[in-house]
Amino acid sequence: MMSPLPELKQHLTKNAAFLVGGGCLLAWIAACTAVAAASLPLPNVGFAQDIGTMLDGGWRCYQGLRPHADYHTALGPMFGIIFGLPMLLGGPTYGSLQFLPPAVSALTAVWTWLVCRRSLPGVAAVGTAIAMGSIAGGIFHIGFQPGALSFATFYNRIGFGILGVVSLAALLPRIDEGHVHRRFLDATVVTGLLMLLFLKVSFFIVAGPLVIAASLMHQRNRGDWISIVSVAALGSLWFLFLIGFRLDLMFADLWMAAQARKSSASNYFFPLRNAIANHDFIGLLMIQSVAWLSLPAKPARRGRLILGQMLLLWGPAVLGWAITLIQSHGDGRGISTALAGLAISTAWLRQWTAAAHLDTLGTASASSADARGGKVDANLLSQVVLLMAAMLFILPHAQSYVHWLAVSDQAGPPQFKVAPLRQLYVGSFVNVLGPECVEKMNDAIELLQRHCKPSDSMQYIDENNPYSFACGLRTPRKSNMFWETGSSYSREHHPPPNDFDDTDFILVPKPELKYVPLQTLWKEIYSYYITTHFRACEETRYFILYKRRPS
Repeated sequence: MMSPLPELKQHLTKNAAFLVGGGCLLAWIAACTAVAAASLPLPNVGFAQDIGTMLDGGWRCYQGLRPHADYHTALGPMFGIIFGLPMLLGGPTYGSLQFLPPAVSALTAVWTWLVCRRSLPGVAAVGTAIAMGSIAGGIFHIGFQPGALSFATFYNRIGFGILGVVSLAALLPRIDEGHVHRRFLDATVVTGLLMLLFLKVSFFIVAGPLVIAASLMHQRNRGDWISIVSVAALGSLWFLFLIGFRLDLMFADLWMAAQARKSSASNYFFPLRNAIANHDFIGLLMIQSVAWLSLPAKPARRGRLILGQMLLLWGPAVLGWAITLIQSHGDGRGISTALAGLAISTAWLRQWTAAAHLDTLGTASASSADARGGKVDANLLSQVVLLMAAMLFILPHAQSYVHWLAVSDQAGPPQFKVAPLRQLYVGSFVNVLGPECVEKMNDAIELLQRHCKPSDSMQYIDENNPYSFACGLRTPRKSNMFWETGSSYSREHHPPPNDFDDTDFILVPKPELKYVPLQTLWKEIYSYYITTHFRACEETRYFILYKRRPS
C-alpha cells in the first residue's frame, strides 16, 4: 500500500506557499492603509489645478447624475464613480477620499495575485501583485519624483493597472489549470475590457483586438463560453445602466472631445518622451530575452519557440507604449504592460522547465531531462529580472507614502474654511494656478457664498470645477463637466447653447487667474446666449460671476 505522506507533504507545501504569499500581500495592504489613516487625505503637492476635475466628477455622481445622459463629459462614465463612490460611503467631503489610493492598490494587487499565483513562483507572484497595485493606486505620477503627490489623472493609472491585469489573464499559460481558475481568467479579461471601454475608450480601442485575439488561443469548452457570454452580458448591462442606456450620447461626447483634441494634436506629442524614456524596462526586457536564447528544443522548432516567447515578452510592452502615445500626461508610460510581459515570459519559461511543453503556442515537447538540464538558471534569471522590475514600482511607491506622512505632519492650519474642503492641503508645487492657488480658490468660494443658495445651479467655464462641490451647489442638467478647448470642445464641435437652460450662475475665471491667457473660444460660441440670459452680478480680482436674468 502506497504511503500518503508524499501527497500530504505536497499538499501542505502548496498551501503554505498560498498562505505565505497571501500573508505578505495582506501585510503590504495593511501598511498602506495604516499610512493613509495617519495622514491627511491625499495632499495635492503637485498638479493642484486637477483637484476640481476629480471633485466635480465625484460630486455629480453623489447627486445621482448619470454621465452622458445628464451631462457632457470627455472623461468616460467610470470617472465620476471612482471619486463619487467614496463620497457616497463617507459623505461629500474631501476627507472621504482618504482611503481611495490604498483601496485601489489593494483591489488591483489582490486581483493580480489571484490571476498569476498559479503560474508564477510565490515570491514573484506577490512582487508582481504589489507592483501592479502600486501602479494602479499610486499617489504620484509614475515617471515623476515620488514627492509629487496628487490625484491628477488618477483614472489613467487605474486604466494602466487594469490593462496589466488583463494582459496577464489573457497570456499566462493555462496548462493543467482547473476549470474554476480558467473561467476566472476569462472573467478577468471580459470584465477588464469592459472597464477599459467605459473608463477610457482609447485604452479599449488599442488593447481590445490584441487581448481578444490572444484569449482566443486558449482551448475552451461549452461551459467556458457560457461563463464568458454571461459575464459580458451582465457587465455590459451594469455599465449601460450607469449611463441611462444612452450609448449614443456617450459616443457623441467622446467624438466631440476627439475632434477637439485632433484640432490641437501638437500639444499631445510630448508623451513620446515618456515612451522613449523607458530605458530601464527596455534593459530588463532585453535581459529576459537572453534567457530564451538557450532553450532546449530541436533545431527545426527552436526558432518558432523563441519567436513565440519574444511575442509574449514584447507584445504587452509594445501595447502599453502604443497607448502611451495617445496620453497627455507623464504617467502614461505603459509600464504596467512591460511588467506584465516580464511576468508572462517568466511563467512560460517556468512552465517549459517544469513540463517541457507549450501546447497553446503549437510548439513541440522536449524531454523532462533536457528541460531540467541547464535551464534552471534561465528560469531563476527570469524570476530575478521580474522582481527587479517589481521593485522599480514598489520602492518609489513606499517612498511616496513616507512623503505623504511627512507632508501631513508639516501641514499647518486648514487652508479652506468650507467644510467639504477643510481637509484638503495644497502644497507649493502647482503648475497652473500658481503659488496663490489657495487664495484664488478661496476668492471664488467667497464670491459664490455671497450670491448662491444650495438650490442654485452653477457652471464654471474652465477646465476644472471644485467650487460647486465646495459650496454644495446643485449641478445643472446638460452641463459640460470639462470646459477646455483642445480637450472637450472646439469651434465646430461643442455643446449647444441651450445646455445653459438649467443654469442659474456662470462663474468665469479672469486672465489673471493663470500664467497662460484664458481661452476665450467659449465667448465666441455662447456670447449671444449669455448676454441675453445672464448679467454680471459681481467681479473680483480673479473671477466674474454671471446671474440669470429674471424671466
